Amino acid sequence: MATNRNIRERLTLKLAGEEAVANACMRHIILRTAWVFGAHGNNFVKTMLRVATGRDTLGVVADQFGAPTSAQGIANTLIGIANHIAQGGDIKWGVYHYSGVPFTSWHGFAEVIFTGAAKRNMQPHAVTVNAITTADYPTLAQRPATSGLDCRKLLQEFGITPDDWNTQLNLVLDTL
Repeated sequence: MATNRNIRERLTLKLAGEEAVANACMRHIILRTAWVFGAHGNNFVKTMLRVATGRDTLGVVADQFGAPTSAQGIANTLIGIANHIAQGGDIKWGVYHYSGVPFTSWHGFAEVIFTGAAKRNMQPHAVTVNAITTADYPTLAQRPATSGLDCRKLLQEFGITPDDWNTQLNLVLDTL
């Protein structure tokens, strides 16, 4: 279980990494993301499907909001940025944000995951997702109530718009 100290240490390391990149190279792009999911690796989608095995109900936090972000969307965004850079033109180097749209809660995300899984017969039974509060969830780590990212700068500079995470989730579920 992550502690506040571990989270602070990870954030400090992430910031130190960003600063090292910025100090080493004036022409850099740093892409910040959040709530990443995909068909590979550990992520919320795969955790929900695994945890629901053998359970009829789950409690998922409903008072924390953000935007699920597909790994495929991140890859496509990086390719788009690289193509833009390769074409020359005026580049505003620096930090950019990329996340999916629209904003939702962890609970809302979980409900869509299980609806999609049910349509694909991925689970032997229906799963009820109960909304709980952050206070109800047993963790030492403090999470922000809202962790959405503002992606307007990415649109303005590179013409890249966020993916709808619902569409991307369907592709991931099809893959799984």
